[in-house]
Amino acid sequence: MKVNLKDVEIEETQFKTTTSAACISSTTIALSDVSGVSIGATVTGAGINPSVASPTVSSRTVNTGAGSITVTAAQTLESGQTLFFSPGVKTFTITGIVEVENMAISDTTLYFDIERFVTAQ
Repeated sequence: MKVNLKDVEIEETQFKTTTSAACISSTTIALSDVSGVSIGATVTGAGINPSVASPTVSSRTVNTGAGSITVTAAQTLESGQTLFFSPGVKTFTITGIVEVENMAISDTTLYFDIERFVTAQ
């Protein structure tokens, strides 16, 4: 069997999550999910103070699930506010054309080495 991949494209889905509590002039922000938040990531979204140049994440309390992050500049946010993190990718979509020659008659499973397409930073 011969497999060819053509026109492969990878689209990142920017990580977003919501605040799970309000914060008033605080550098600590409670989030419903911190699993896609990286230390050093830039935080954007409605409610992020525009007078502060690129607030970034300096720490987080847990690696997965609900938790809190600390950012480099105090923010005032409502509960339920959607925030975006860059870089911060939890999922991505790989599309392209898969051509298969001499396909086996029986069921066949194809495995793709994702590390050939994407690298973690």
